[in-house]
Amino acid sequence: MISIIVPVYNAARYLHRCVNSVLSQSYTDWELLLVDDGSTDESGIICDEYASQDQRIRVFHKSNEGASDARNYGILRASGKYSVFIDADDWVGSDYLKVMYDTAVKYYGSLVMQGLVGIRGIEKSFLTMPGTVYGVRQRDKFFEDINVFRFCGSYCKLFDTEVLKTTLYDKNIIAAEDYDLFVRYLTKMHSDIVTLIVCEYYYENHDGSVSTRLYGFEKELSGLRVLDNTFQEYIHMYGGDNAKLQFDEMLGYYTERVLATICGDKTSHSSRIAKMKTVGKRYWMLSTKYNKKTSFFFRVLKFMLSKGYMRIADILISVYQLKSSL
Repeated sequence: MISIIVPVYNAARYLHRCVNSVLSQSYTDWELLLVDDGSTDESGIICDEYASQDQRIRVFHKSNEGASDARNYGILRASGKYSVFIDADDWVGSDYLKVMYDTAVKYYGSLVMQGLVGIRGIEKSFLTMPGTVYGVRQRDKFFEDINVFRFCGSYCKLFDTEVLKTTLYDKNIIAAEDYDLFVRYLTKMHSDIVTLIVCEYYYENHDGSVSTRLYGFEKELSGLRVLDNTFQEYIHMYGGDNAKLQFDEMLGYYTERVLATICGDKTSHSSRIAKMKTVGKRYWMLSTKYNKKTSFFFRVLKFMLSKGYMRIADILISVYQLKSSL
């Protein structure tokens, strides 16, 4: 059986489409776990209506604690051998479960992944995968072929439920929580990774999508370090230059979040400089090396930080704050 976990928060507008796509699956041995994460619209009522019509649907109502907590809630209550995630505002093709289940049976214990179709209005974009089996000793080939950042979302994957229950989402990770879960899952899963060329998952890009907000310096830095530890554990177990390259790039991007909190700190020069030093030179160097799409100002700022010129960096931040206030 496959457990389908859907975190639901104020998704009444899209929920019928999502659940109906599950009901239309050609593979029928599934359970649907709808985790209502404190919705204030009619999402909870819609969930209950579906549960009253199909005994395979289970509904859980809980206080709002975010998507990661809602997914964990569902994972811990899943009873299927395998688990998949679907976002409440997305939907899946009729063979979504079947193609991944058949592949998992053929390659026992594997992680199965497929591409997706991005929808924005009437436009469609296909994010495809190569259709390859990567053995345990071919992990770095997987990282060579696949930009994991583009495919690290919880969707489009068939997980082993028991392994997933020992992994769970780390709520200390504010951004890139899917990436963190995925890498920790790979660390614990000592079997093949199978990628499929099919795209049966439809991802909705709409104006109501929730963007990741910025938190305080301490919380952002803590998340960066937790993510780094996850990567180090994987490299210690499997090694791989391609994996390390992608991990370093992700750390560089995450460091941008930490920098944003420092740029917003208007308390004192000493406070900002202390925070810059706390982050450490390695993270500043990664941010400078891998994230070059920022403005000229921020490229100069990160260069100064990577060289340890904290006071010059603080002067630049002061100028930035002054210009932003005008």
